[in-house]
Amino acid sequence: MKKAIALFMALSMVFSLCAAGFAAEGTEEITNLVPALSETYANSATVKHESITLATRGDPGNLLPQDTQTSGKEILDCIFDKLYVIDGFGGDLLPLVAADLPVDNGDGTVDITIRDNVYDSDGNHLTASDVAFSYEWLVTNSTPHNMGKYHGAEAVDETTVRFTVDEMNGVSDYGNLFAQQWVFTEAAMNEHDFANDPVGSGPYKLTSYTEGSEVVMEARDDYWLEGQDYQIARYCANVQTIRYRIMTDDTQQANALRTGELDYSNSVPENDLPDFLSDGEYAANYVVYPYQENLTYYLLPNCDPASPCSDENLRKAIMYAVDGATAAMASGNSSAEIAYDLYNSKFPETREAWSTTEDTFYTNPSLETAQEYLAQSDYDGEEIVLVTNDAPAACQNVSTVVATILQGIGINCTLNVLAGSIASTTMSDPAVWDLTIGMMAADDYGVVDVARLMSKDSYGGGQETINFIVDPELQELITTCNTIDGHTDENTQALHEYIIEHAYGRGLFCTTSYNVVTNQVKELAMSFKFLMMPGGCIYADNEF
Repeated sequence: MKKAIALFMALSMVFSLCAAGFAAEGTEEITNLVPALSETYANSATVKHESITLATRGDPGNLLPQDTQTSGKEILDCIFDKLYVIDGFGGDLLPLVAADLPVDNGDGTVDITIRDNVYDSDGNHLTASDVAFSYEWLVTNSTPHNMGKYHGAEAVDETTVRFTVDEMNGVSDYGNLFAQQWVFTEAAMNEHDFANDPVGSGPYKLTSYTEGSEVVMEARDDYWLEGQDYQIARYCANVQTIRYRIMTDDTQQANALRTGELDYSNSVPENDLPDFLSDGEYAANYVVYPYQENLTYYLLPNCDPASPCSDENLRKAIMYAVDGATAAMASGNSSAEIAYDLYNSKFPETREAWSTTEDTFYTNPSLETAQEYLAQSDYDGEEIVLVTNDAPAACQNVSTVVATILQGIGINCTLNVLAGSIASTTMSDPAVWDLTIGMMAADDYGVVDVARLMSKDSYGGGQETINFIVDPELQELITTCNTIDGHTDENTQALHEYIIEHAYGRGLFCTTSYNVVTNQVKELAMSFKFLMMPGGCIYADNEF
């Protein structure tokens, strides 16, 4: 036991020193959060900022209005509109192309009335038939994100779209189906090669696209929403020219900020940040805003009878042995925040008591308690295989530390690092792994994260959950919490406690990223996913 404690303390000291060494160079100065979203409604500046150049780590590969979760595709929010916008993280639906909120007809259909003044940059009038065409094109040509309840769309008249859907009783159903997909005119799709020359009804139109290099767009002078009292602030055009440079290397982005080639990056490596802080060489030109990611790293045990981790006492031993703070430091992100559920504090269900007054393995990790549960288990020294992905590096770093800690308390844990292409295949076989460290992100509610991991509806082939839990009571709690009526404080608290009670899994931490932005931006506009909306930002030389 003393050896285990010494090992744990040594690991903690190593990662504390790494974090402290970095903090000494200036990160403790970063205390601002990303500014709140600008006012919900506003019109574009009468005097626009000339241009802004942003980095995107992802190469979109094409500019087709699909694959909304693909890195690099976020740039299309400037070109295309959606029916609705989500007002901040987990927020309400704000009508954009839609004129009002959806109407559930009670017969498996939902009607949406769209505005009658929507035009794309070619001058095509976007009607209900175009909205229906957009959705049908998406399901025909791609596997759209979060459209599992969609079964069809048709135009009832010029401004009414009727969607055929499964029961829309989920807490995220309306946002998933109507605020995630871009819409466009059939005429433009027929007349243009959207992969390279997309035409949308958004505030900007494409000027040029060089695959793997750059996307350039200009503010429209005929944006249909401009001047309306329902114009959403993030969908303004306060800058004339937007340039997205595709830079997959984070160090390259930092260097481009130093040379003035970039005005914005959210991927600057931590060891480069001091250059942009108050005493840094480039501090006069930039402002640094940290923001908490919605991505949460987790540790899950394999609960199938084929795994030793089907033993609840062994699972509890593992959960108490792993300290979230140590895992966070092992990630290499000095501003990582400890999680107290499978999701992090960014989500609206999180309660302060989870990190303060509750007595759980989250708040009171203990090698001594871990040893007690281990003694109560049937574990007899067999190999425990911990699997993780080969990217990002944080997965491997954290997994290495967790495996070492478990070895220190007498659990024979070995690490298996998997390439992304084979990870899902390996994870589907309960006989070849026992623990996994991965990451999950939802767009709105924490219980959505839980459902994606532990709902039997998320997996096929007889696999109940990602980690092979067979527990009807758990499924009932998840189902209830993910309904509009069942998403209550009482129910979400019960789900939180139930997962802890049975040690079905735990969150570890979420990372912090940093917006490094030109000081010409006086107010950031962010999407509900906390991605910069350059047209909606307020610039120093704007006039309104």
